[in-house]
Amino acid sequence: MHKLDHHLKFINGLQKRDNAIMYINLFWNIQIDYMPEPMSDLQQKDHWQTPRETLERGTGDSEDIAIGKYFDLQQLGFKPQLAYGFAGGQAHMLCLCDGHRLDSQHEPTTIAFSFNDHTTYVNGVANHTPPSTIFPQWAHIIRAHRTPDSDRQIERLAHVTGL
Repeated sequence: MHKLDHHLKFINGLQKRDNAIMYINLFWNIQIDYMPEPMSDLQQKDHWQTPRETLERGTGDSEDIAIGKYFDLQQLGFKPQLAYGFAGGQAHMLCLCDGHRLDSQHEPTTIAFSFNDHTTYVNGVANHTPPSTIFPQWAHIIRAHRTPDSDRQIERLAHVTGL
C-alpha cells in the first residue's frame, strides 16, 4: 500500500476532532524538516519563525514546528498551548491540545511551563504572566501570523479534516 493511501486510511479512521489534531501534527512533522538553530545563532538571539516562514523554508526547530501546530489548531477552534521544557538536556517546545502532546521529537519532554496568546501556566495553573514578558519574540509571532495567507491555509486544513 502506498504511504499516502496508508496515511489517508489512518486519518479517516479517527474521530473528527482527533482527526484534525493528528492531521495537523503529522502535517508539520512530515512537511517540515527538523533543524536545530546553530549554536552561534542561539548565543545572539533565538529566532522564532512564523508558520508562513517555516512553510516557505521547509525547515524549523522545535519552536517553529510547535508554533505552526498551535496556530493551525487555534484557527480550527481548539484551545492549544505551547509548552516549553527539556528533551535530552536541550530546551524544547511542543504543542499541547485536548490531552495530546504534539511533538516534533520522539524523546520524552519534561515540561517546565506552558502558554497561549496571553497567559503563562505553571503546573497547569495560570500565573497571568504574559508570555511576551518571558519570550519577547512571541509578540512578533502573534502580530505577524494574523494575515490573510494564514486564513487560506486554515480553510484548506478544515476541508481536508472535515471540520
